[in-house]
Amino acid sequence: MATKDHLDGTHLNDKGKTVFGRMVADQLIRTQVDLGPDVKVSRRSS
Repeated sequence: MATKDHLDGTHLNDKGKTVFGRMVADQLIRTQVDLGPDVKVSRRSS
C-alpha cells in the first residue's frame, strides 16, 4: 500500500511491467484502432 512517504513501484517490477504494459497497449488499440496491427504480443510466461 502506497503512503505519502513511500512510492508504490509495483508496476516497475518484472511482472508489474508486463501487466501494466499490456493494460496500456489494450487501451491504446481500443482508442487508436489503426495502431492495433503494430502492437506486439509478448509471449513471456508469468
